[in-house]
Amino acid sequence: MGEFVPGYEASFWFGVGAPKATPTELIGRLNHEINAGLADPKIKARLAELGGTAFVGSTLCAAAP
Repeated sequence: MGEFVPGYEASFWFGVGAPKATPTELIGRLNHEINAGLADPKIKARLAELGGTAFVGSTLCAAAP
């Protein structure tokens, strides 16, 4: 796209969600394991090859209204 529209840039993100009643301990473990995977040098390198950057997250949750 950048070849046809100079300066064009696109971005996207992925997230992980869980059902409302998921135990806090499980949410914490999932967060820890996902962040550990994203910190792996091989995964970081592959994401960089694809033009991506991993941003690790917290267990911050917001309940739907």
